[in-house]
Amino acid sequence: MPDANPPSTTARRGPARLRQLRPTPVLVVLACATAPLAGFVYDNRYDLPDVAAVTPWWFATVAFGLVLLAGLTMATRRASVDALALVAGVVVASFYQFGRFSGAASPDVASLVRFAAIVGLVAFAVFRLATVPTARRFVGLLAVMLAVVPLFGYAAWRVSATAQAPPTARPSTAPTPTVDPAAADADVRLDGDGADADAADLASAGVAVAEDVAARPDVYVFVLDERARGDELAGRLGLDTSAFEAELTELGFSVAPVSFAE
Repeated sequence: MPDANPPSTTARRGPARLRQLRPTPVLVVLACATAPLAGFVYDNRYDLPDVAAVTPWWFATVAFGLVLLAGLTMATRRASVDALALVAGVVVASFYQFGRFSGAASPDVASLVRFAAIVGLVAFAVFRLATVPTARRFVGLLAVMLAVVPLFGYAAWRVSATAQAPPTARPSTAPTPTVDPAAADADVRLDGDGADADAADLASAGVAVAEDVAARPDVYVFVLDERARGDELAGRLGLDTSAFEAELTELGFSVAPVSFAE
């Protein structure tokens, strides 16, 4: 299959080079701009109220990628437009990787410089690889697949979730409690004085109670939903919560210092 955009045989730069833009390089830029956002939408499908929440980011990313592609095309003489499209795609796709690279909410100049250097090296390697037509087509196809697969996955999830209730409920991993059907309609009130009264209320309602329930201590579990660990809050947001955690420890609570979300 002949190359769709062979290198120009005439040494020229400027707006005239834009005539070499074809649908293929534009599609590559669209795919590279869509892939990270599509993956984000699929991974957070239970928490996103609507895909429209990321639409402005997608338009901004695509617009920047196309402007960058046009600028690179006008600034070069003989470079393949398809190869330049892959370079622009690497740059726009890297936008959403900086947070993982820096690991801080307010990165310093050194982190920005290191990240820019890494993106530049990757873009140069991709550009050199794109001089081989087969490799260029493979990388372009890979970019399209990275964008299409999560979008199809999200669309399939929406179709299947629409027939369920509620449509966006995250499946729970907690065990389902078993209740005695005879006591399902009983008025169980845990307002007695201490564990003995609670056990008596449960027993009177027909709920099976262990014999030593009165001797067991009360257990309180506090789950601070959507609150990050203390070290993560300190590293990413500069918040020191050590005093709060130390006070919990002094009160007898067990604080998990290296916990992870499921």
